[in-house]
Amino acid sequence: MSTESRPRVFVSSVSENFSEYREAARRASESVDGQPILFEDFPSLPVSARTACLDGVQSCDVFVIIVGEKGGFTTPSGKLVVEEEWEEATRRKLPVLAFLEDTDRDDDARRLASALSDYSGGMFRATFKSPQELEQAVARALRPVISHARNTPVNTSAIDEKLRSLHPVPNQATLRIVITPEREDEVIDPVELDSPALKDEILALAHATSVRLMSYERPKSSEAQLNELVVLQANDRASWRDSVDEVRLEVSSQGMLAIDSNVTGRCAGRASSDTLGDSYTISELDVSDVVARALAFAKAFYDERDQWRRYDRLLYNVALGGIGHRKLVEGRHTGGSIQIGHLTGQHEGELVCAFPRPRLITRADLEHLAPQVQAVLTMLRRQLPT
Repeated sequence: MSTESRPRVFVSSVSENFSEYREAARRASESVDGQPILFEDFPSLPVSARTACLDGVQSCDVFVIIVGEKGGFTTPSGKLVVEEEWEEATRRKLPVLAFLEDTDRDDDARRLASALSDYSGGMFRATFKSPQELEQAVARALRPVISHARNTPVNTSAIDEKLRSLHPVPNQATLRIVITPEREDEVIDPVELDSPALKDEILALAHATSVRLMSYERPKSSEAQLNELVVLQANDRASWRDSVDEVRLEVSSQGMLAIDSNVTGRCAGRASSDTLGDSYTISELDVSDVVARALAFAKAFYDERDQWRRYDRLLYNVALGGIGHRKLVEGRHTGGSIQIGHLTGQHEGELVCAFPRPRLITRADLEHLAPQVQAVLTMLRRQLPT
């Protein structure tokens, strides 16, 4: 997203008998220093109109969809033109601003309006009765989005730095996931970081049955630092050879989450610790489990702290440390020999990040964790011996 040129605003709607409304959206975009992109302005292109519109969506920074009385044309896929454009915008993780005319609708328009109203990943929805009302509503909704688009993008080096400070668990491979809103802002008042209410809120979310990041059976300690609240579920076993589930959770006032946990020597999924297997393998099942729990906590945290989805776009990355001689395996070691010769010291002291740069997701992506877990595994497989 360029901060030097005007942010591009794609206007999606039917065209027949709707030109007044489309022009109202154009004026609104220009009034807040956005660059309106309407298909009627497209030059002659050597591609189909459908392809040109979807490419236009891809080129933009913000997506405005306006639904009136009619749903409009249906594409060969069976979907409305505006519906395909909306899906492309959500796939590209663009901010979506929806505007619904206060009118009777045909079946297609009614279905689309209902889908937009149920869409949990949108940033804004409003109704209007006239072109003038639409112009005012679009300008009001666009102004903060355009302002954010012109701000300096989030400093991804902060995520990289946080990954490098992974919290080690002695004698175990450890995973850290860092996730933060793309929008730089204050999510938690720093004064609140040492409040009992915030600590109770964080612990309740971490223990929730839909998350299970932490266990009620394990002791916890907490510390309010200058800009973070840190909660630690430490290994309290007498020996490192016993199974451990150590979790360190850090929440910053900017809403950045850093979550650490061991991915070897875990209690879940085994009757007792397999010290041979844990010394030379990292199970994909354990990596998946830790990533899923961490992302589930992130979803619960942002849902609790930001119910209106002011912080809809998120960035995250994952790092593995303490790898040593271990290789990544699909299941868990159940006994027998392990071939380790060529692995000796391959990742000794090395930190392996899943993605070369932080991965962009939306809050809607946290509704379905499996694709993100699989993405992490795919990238780790490419870097670790299997």
